[in-house]
Amino acid sequence: MSSREEFLTLMLKELKLGYGLGKLGGYQGRKFLQKITYLIQEDIPAVKSKPIQLGYDYNLYLHGPYSPELAESCYYLINNIETFKEYQSKFKLKQELHNRLKEISSLVKSTKEKLDLGNITDVLELLATVHFLFYKSFSYEKDQGKRQERASRRCSELKPQFELSKCQTALSLMLNY
Repeated sequence: MSSREEFLTLMLKELKLGYGLGKLGGYQGRKFLQKITYLIQEDIPAVKSKPIQLGYDYNLYLHGPYSPELAESCYYLINNIETFKEYQSKFKLKQELHNRLKEISSLVKSTKEKLDLGNITDVLELLATVHFLFYKSFSYEKDQGKRQERASRRCSELKPQFELSKCQTALSLMLNY
């Protein structure tokens, strides 16, 4: 068991956003894990705590940032669920990691309420995608206003279920929370 997988099991226990080890076998559970882990690793101005570097690399896919390495870890967790449940019962996250998760959870919940989105995984997909576009895809754009507009517009083009105003608001919340 790697330290990344140990962290993932404790993170799932800690988050209390509706997903635990038992739900990772379904699409929504894996999507949840992909997006929340992306956000935990990235610098987000609205989140005061430092990113937690787990070493997962991401590319932009159909449902937002996706890490094939994290997918492998996820399937490893699913196939060894009893071991990880036992691990969860014995250990707790360090305080700095707990604080990071709490701040990310707060951002997700406030975004969900402000944008009136019903599904936590949709909120995570929106936040992770607009973050990826702003910080990775359009990082060459030095004018922050133009960069925000391009990232928001591209997000709504890639994800028609999120209208432009929702993409703009999500990005604004991450930058100014």
